[in-house]
Amino acid sequence: MMQTVSNIARIGLCGGVTIAMACAPLSAVAFSFPDFLNNSGNALNSRPSSAAAVSLSGVCARLGSLNGSVSARLASAAAEYQKKAEEKEARTAAALSAKSTNASTRAAADVKLEAYFKRLETIAGTDAAKKAAVSTFKVRVVKASDVRRDAVDAAARIYAEGVSARLRERAAEVKTLGEQMRTELSEAIAASDTRCRSGSDVAAVRTELQKVLAAVERSYTAKLTDRTRLMASLAVLADERKAAIAKADATFAGELNASSQDLRTVLP
Repeated sequence: MMQTVSNIARIGLCGGVTIAMACAPLSAVAFSFPDFLNNSGNALNSRPSSAAAVSLSGVCARLGSLNGSVSARLASAAAEYQKKAEEKEARTAAALSAKSTNASTRAAADVKLEAYFKRLETIAGTDAAKKAAVSTFKVRVVKASDVRRDAVDAAARIYAEGVSARLRERAAEVKTLGEQMRTELSEAIAASDTRCRSGSDVAAVRTELQKVLAAVERSYTAKLTDRTRLMASLAVLADERKAAIAKADATFAGELNASSQDLRTVLP
């Protein structure tokens, strides 16, 4: 009898909630601007044998179009990232919802549990005291199961809402970084344009601009691809969900043990 009752704990009254979290790749807005500068159509790509061989008017005339090209590429990348971020959030929300519900697993557990109750009723037979004990046991177990499922559902819902919020925060952060990157690049190109038109050595202007653009790229690529804070916050959410489910399991186990003890006094 004791072994049979303890099997309830293994029936799976709720079903597990194991969710593998995958974040959207954040490299969509990371471009190689030195490569961009080295496009064959870019006048800055010309590498003269001496500074005097550089056409001042040719390089300076293309700085304006370079600024526009860089801005356009970053704007396009930002729009594409935003689209992918929204799609990722939607897919994640749907996946979390499906996993947390686990309707088929719960339905199967209910069938097994009901079959177990039927066996107990058969054992009780027509004895009034035993029948009453089995009925009380059934009510207590079903109630404990419902309480556990509600707690698990709440934990899953809080987790899903937290994940969606963190993903939205990260998307907003990336958007801001992209805007800041675009501003710094635009300012760097504009400053080079001013130097170029003021008569500075064109080769020096070109070299310095390449260095600045490369530095900006390195700085923002590191920021855009660093998901340490995001993953840490997701880990906290996962730990909180795990703790909530563990608490619900412990409460259910306690009630199951107590009700089993009471049943055994009447139905050994």
